[in-house]
Amino acid sequence: MSFKRRVIAAIVCLVLILGVTACGASNGSSQSTASPSGSKANDTPASANVSDFKMTIRLGNLSAVTEPPNLAAQYFADKVKERTNGRIEVNVFPSATIGSEIEMIESMQTGMLEMAFINSATLTNFTDTYDVGLLPFLFADRNEAYKLYDSEVGDEMLASLSGIGLKGLTHFENGMRYLINSKKAVVSPADLKGLKIRTMQSEWHLKSFETMGANPTPMAWGDVYTSLQQKVIDGCEIPLTAMVDNKVFEVCGYMTMTGHFYCPYVAMMSQSIWNTIPEADQAIIQEAIIEARDYQREISIEKDEAAMATLRASIDVTEEINIEEWRAAVKPVYEEFNKKFGPEKLARVQEVVAR
Repeated sequence: MSFKRRVIAAIVCLVLILGVTACGASNGSSQSTASPSGSKANDTPASANVSDFKMTIRLGNLSAVTEPPNLAAQYFADKVKERTNGRIEVNVFPSATIGSEIEMIESMQTGMLEMAFINSATLTNFTDTYDVGLLPFLFADRNEAYKLYDSEVGDEMLASLSGIGLKGLTHFENGMRYLINSKKAVVSPADLKGLKIRTMQSEWHLKSFETMGANPTPMAWGDVYTSLQQKVIDGCEIPLTAMVDNKVFEVCGYMTMTGHFYCPYVAMMSQSIWNTIPEADQAIIQEAIIEARDYQREISIEKDEAAMATLRASIDVTEEINIEEWRAAVKPVYEEFNKKFGPEKLARVQEVVAR
């Protein structure tokens, strides 16, 4: 038996033992027990009475404390606490303090972590549902991206996550992504040749930068700043606010307004933990997360404007590019995508975006 399977078997045994212990309670009533993650939740059917239900939700994300996703996470936490009279408390952990996105996904799948905001690009390591949204230059701006992720197609994406042990809640803003590097001004795809650019671990991100001549280098976000400082990589591609709040612009002198990708944060919970929450509290959580999403979209625009002003004053910014030249450079990526999935998947998305 592999090590991974031995660990899973041990977890299953522990759950069974705890279940037997709870069933043997002398008063015969359901008992609140500590989950393996340290949260407290009743092993309660979703339709049960909520008056005695209490739990602590840990919400992990990669964003810095001042970035919009983390601000929205705290907004969500405040709403849930208020509307459950403190029965459900959400503790927010920014800046990858409880693990990388891969680690957080795996922890939610096993019920060891309650909740996280995960970049859609990272999810493609577990499901092909989100691949189509990662194609380069698919969206002209964030509003086109909202059309997709707020549509019936977006709802289907969220629902599909149950197949990998996750409960999809909504799609959060994560901004258009732009190129920043320490070597030179990048105006055309040809200028990328040979540059080591950090990307997320996503097939389509890697293929896109390879097609444009760069040397894409997958790397956990927590390692990026130091790697830029030490010249391990030449640049990265991230949203505007992330460039400023994470001080990336201090170690990179050139930024290009490419807007090549839009990858939303997907707000999600462990499906197994979600199933223990009473329906009335599920409704509160779902309502609060939508309100937090809308709040985040508003502040993201303001934060991007402020970040842009900082970047213009601090480094060399290329604001005008020939977008058709860039789209032509990544045409082979679209051809490969259609060959792999068939043209219908992309066509449906393009139809929604064009509405």
